[in-house]
Amino acid sequence: ETQNHTEPFRVHNSGATFFTIDPKITMSDPVTNEENPKSPKGKDLFDESTPALFASSLIYLFADLAKIARDDKDKELDLDPTVRAAFDSGDTTGLLPQSFRSLGKVVMANEKFLEGKHIGDPEYAAQIAELRKVEGHTEDDTIFLEAFDSLNQEQECVYGIVRDDNTKTITVAFRGSAVMQDWSQNIQKMMVEMRTPKLLKRIMDDESDGKGAEHVLVHQGFYNYLFNNDVKETGKQQYDEVVAALYKVLKEPKYQAYKAVVTGHSLGGALATLVAFKLAGSEKLWLPRPVKCITFSSPRVGNEAFAKAFGILEREGFLRHLRVTNQEDIVPALVMTSILAFSSYDHVGMHLNLFSKDLEISYPSDKNWWKRALYGNVITKVGFPWNMMKYHGTALIHERMTNCKEDLAKSNIEDLYKEDRIVGDLYKNKSSTDYTEDFY
Repeated sequence: ETQNHTEPFRVHNSGATFFTIDPKITMSDPVTNEENPKSPKGKDLFDESTPALFASSLIYLFADLAKIARDDKDKELDLDPTVRAAFDSGDTTGLLPQSFRSLGKVVMANEKFLEGKHIGDPEYAAQIAELRKVEGHTEDDTIFLEAFDSLNQEQECVYGIVRDDNTKTITVAFRGSAVMQDWSQNIQKMMVEMRTPKLLKRIMDDESDGKGAEHVLVHQGFYNYLFNNDVKETGKQQYDEVVAALYKVLKEPKYQAYKAVVTGHSLGGALATLVAFKLAGSEKLWLPRPVKCITFSSPRVGNEAFAKAFGILEREGFLRHLRVTNQEDIVPALVMTSILAFSSYDHVGMHLNLFSKDLEISYPSDKNWWKRALYGNVITKVGFPWNMMKYHGTALIHERMTNCKEDLAKSNIEDLYKEDRIVGDLYKNKSSTDYTEDFY
């Protein structure tokens, strides 16, 4: 039996009023800033999500510069020998960790080469602007790139691992679609079996008399990037290398109190969702829980059964997911169906939907399926296809989050998961979920 949840609520900047779409379900009386102060934990939705957006955006820049350096060695890039060697070989051992401020200087010194690749691109302009902010900081460095892989970016996903000493987080950031291989993987709608993580499998077995499913169904193109990449010379899959790089940082005693975050934009958001699911459901004792997944403009990655399994990890407190979108963005709204698997794709996690002047927060439910279908329908997306990249990009997300900063400061991700009016029956009726037949 599928779980029932409640309606989403919306926040309007005028008077910071919280209300539900369905007037029968009320949150509380309209609140003011004085009555609803910033989250007492010190981290709110804005503070939690904007560093992830920053990391997601800058992975594009570093990957582009590395590719330019490898593809055209005749160009007179301003790179010291250590950086040049790391870009050429893909071995960043001698280069990283490196502060974002020092890496920013490398990018800015070679800005003219990047401009040639991004003429008239507003996303690039926004990324450079953010990097200039970091480069201009005079205080001690607090953000470091610990690992980075873009060597075979025509065949493999590109990722980086960022350590933020200010927020005490270790973030795995995946790059979004940037090369033809990325788009070819995006449009693969076939589903493939992904093994259920061990810890999650044990939970499912305990609640179903040992009938927990061995696999869930996910998007084949996204899966192949992480678990079925035959171009690896090391014999390991990309997922294995990501986990090894993450472990290398978190095993250090001085970072063991840090939180684990997985993030990405577009395709990167889809990969982040799969990786966060696998990590949170694993038996890796060194990994801090909950794993926090913050994605931007992500498409759907799995079927309804995957969404149920994802919800189990959220229910148990092992996984938290904030999925951020622009309301007009068509990519998260694309309805994908795998004919051979007789199954459609579902979204997962807490949804932060950004409008021009306000926002909406919701959690997947059956009760509001028709409203999600309406607001998430491709037909309702304004300006498609002429303004597709504008609404899909990170620049507009950052602009709208900044506009809603006051409202985003009233809660954090963990608070949202404790709000019954949002998550509904997430923490109830554990035995009602079918862990067997519905997973295929």
